[in-house]
Amino acid sequence: MNGRRVAGRICSIMPRSVVVEVHHGRCGSTVVGDLLDQHSKIHWDSEIYYLPGWMDTIMSKQRRTFERDGIEHMRERIRASKKEIYSFEFQPHNLVPMGVEMIEYLTLCEESGTSHFIHLSRKNILRKVISSLVAMERKVFHYKIGETPPLTRMKIHTDHIYIKDTGSSLVEYIEQTLRQEKEISEFMRSKGRRGLFMSYEDDVEKNPFVGYRKVCEFLGEEPEKAEIRFSKATAIFRMEDIVENWNDVVAALMGTRHEWMLIG
Repeated sequence: MNGRRVAGRICSIMPRSVVVEVHHGRCGSTVVGDLLDQHSKIHWDSEIYYLPGWMDTIMSKQRRTFERDGIEHMRERIRASKKEIYSFEFQPHNLVPMGVEMIEYLTLCEESGTSHFIHLSRKNILRKVISSLVAMERKVFHYKIGETPPLTRMKIHTDHIYIKDTGSSLVEYIEQTLRQEKEISEFMRSKGRRGLFMSYEDDVEKNPFVGYRKVCEFLGEEPEKAEIRFSKATAIFRMEDIVENWNDVVAALMGTRHEWMLIG
């Protein structure tokens, strides 16, 4: 733990800044987070609910944890930071086993010392869905530089897709994601909170250093030398080459406000 021992007990020393990033996955958070973690003043703790002991809890319908366990886990990670700036990520589905709503959790983060909020989105949610399903099929979520991801072909059941603890139609999943993103945006823009909005398409896809520099500027730090150590997992392939029943996906989104995602 980062702290000093006084009269037989440990006094925690809080980081100067605590940053929480919320996203829905498959949006470049790993590559940008890894760049930030190479900074001498920033500890990027990644997705703290995917650390050992939490993945099984989240993925299993048989096991549930209590709200206080998840919140205390977050607070312990903050207290254990060995750098001036502590940062971590979470996805909305991480909150399901805790029984905590999105805004409630963000508020608890703030009460626990969070000073900066980042929202990283992927505009083309269809692309995110495909990437998630492929990663779950492969059982490989990230590839390092030099590794070549295989083309993984699969079917998408547009009337019922299952990603983490979410089971819904493709359109319902997209709508739910957009509703949650609106909630996040409204929270971050209120009460003078310090918030940064980024997207995969604008800040990561072509050059992850764009996102890296934006976060450094947001935190008032000069970017330091860093190297990209992760590569794209599915974005190198066309969606229609991955999805075997592409015509079903087209039929599900045609005529909806999400139709543009078919060519994005």
